[in-house]
Amino acid sequence: MKNKLKILSIITVMSLLVGAFGILPAAAATVSVADNTAEWTNQDGEAVTHVKPDTVGVFWVNDSDLETTKTGVARWYPTARKNGPAAVGASWNIGTGGLAATETGQEVVTSSQHYITATHYNASNATKTPLTAAPTVKVGGVTKLVTGFDTDGQFTLGAAYPGYTTTTATFTYHIQDLYYGTSTSLRRAKVTSTSDPSGEYITINEDFGPGAMGEGLDGTYRIHATSTGNAITGSGLITSLDNVDGRGTIVDRDGNGTVDGGDVTVVIEYNNADITLASSSIASVNPSTGAITFATAQTTTATTTVYYQSSVSSATSDLYRGDLQLSSNASAQGTNSDGIWVQDGDTVTITYLNSSGTAIDTDTVTVDAVVPTISNISPADGSTQNVVNPTVQFDVTDTGSGISSTNVSTDISININGTDITSTSPSFQAITNGFRVIFASGSSWVTSYSVADSTAFTWTIVATDVAKNTKRLHGSSLDLTIDTTKPTVSSAVTGTSWSTDTAAEGTAESNTSVKVTLSENILSSSVQATDFTVGGVAPTAAVV
Repeated sequence: MKNKLKILSIITVMSLLVGAFGILPAAAATVSVADNTAEWTNQDGEAVTHVKPDTVGVFWVNDSDLETTKTGVARWYPTARKNGPAAVGASWNIGTGGLAATETGQEVVTSSQHYITATHYNASNATKTPLTAAPTVKVGGVTKLVTGFDTDGQFTLGAAYPGYTTTTATFTYHIQDLYYGTSTSLRRAKVTSTSDPSGEYITINEDFGPGAMGEGLDGTYRIHATSTGNAITGSGLITSLDNVDGRGTIVDRDGNGTVDGGDVTVVIEYNNADITLASSSIASVNPSTGAITFATAQTTTATTTVYYQSSVSSATSDLYRGDLQLSSNASAQGTNSDGIWVQDGDTVTITYLNSSGTAIDTDTVTVDAVVPTISNISPADGSTQNVVNPTVQFDVTDTGSGISSTNVSTDISININGTDITSTSPSFQAITNGFRVIFASGSSWVTSYSVADSTAFTWTIVATDVAKNTKRLHGSSLDLTIDTTKPTVSSAVTGTSWSTDTAAEGTAESNTSVKVTLSENILSSSVQATDFTVGGVAPTAAVV
């Protein structure tokens, strides 16, 4: 017994030491996309090597040559001044028309006296479409010196000018560039897979960059009705106006692996009431263009608002994001504008193209459709333990994308009777294709995890591989009972007849046996004749 206690003590110390060197999750870094390259990432902008089917694939392209600028003209007419030909101040705003007067009582320009002609220029939020240089300003047809400007549309002149003179400001500005996969002249990104070599051309949007995400954004969408009045049929769309509302790519908000009705909240005003549509009424959502297709006809009498989460748009980043569905359904094969078909083991390739369709760069990821394997589990399913804090041990392996060595403490988790084990508690020992997980606690599970003695409960193991395939064992797969209560004798009846031939109570045999009833079921192999005495004498045998 002393040796056994000594061995148990050594095992306990080893477990504590291993736990002290447990692996903590590492902070993930966003990928840096070099110029003229394409890179696969996850939604958070981290580089990936594997993806799983029925998820949204994300890639980025960096190319300064894709940047475009536009030219616009803002005009201020003489009716902007009502106090005679007094001097007008030198500070101007292209978007709003606002200007500063130099004399008390002069009226600031109003919208009816200021006009702007600039396709896709964001007059209400000019930071979305910043100026590329100082504007060229003419007062009464004469060019004036611009002494300063801001990219948000503010500029100043070197001197005041007579108030009854027409003023024009010609300016160039950036916009969020989009290259549509449906356009033969604009498409720049194509994704193919081993199973789907035809692939799809994917729309790419200029966004702030990998890792940047807008929370709780909302957009006001215009309605494209396909029937009389404001009714929207199943083929009708609610789309963002020209797709230049400063919105980035809509992302998988609910994490179910696809951008769908669960990722947008559509609020329709009807008869002066706001009605939130059920997600089931939305047939599809295009993450790049923002197009929403309804499954059933909808009717609205006023503005429709859509709430969503998106990447952050940019007009100057030179970084372009593409999203597509990686479908396990073979019907996605071919150029159907519905994503691409992928199977386990496929190589998925993003090819970045120039304007003539020649490849500039490629990047690949591998499809992993297989969940990790959880084996060698101890305590075994359905077992009973006679200690209040049994040691948990199991192996997690994955021959596909593998188990992350940096995030293993969050990718593998344990829950006991509804309570999560903290990520720093288990130890993780590297084995072939995975990790051996050991959890040993000095605390009683009865008190720490509300386990009732002698009552079966469940515990849970969740393991996720690099591709985010998840294996979960729970319920009937992991039943356990902790029983620390010793059995007691409920009754003992002497003068019982027992047949050794039939291993049952008899009537012809001598009445020399004692029938003992215990308080609970016991392990038959643990019962020995030496466990009992009858009148101080040990019985010759004990049968359960």
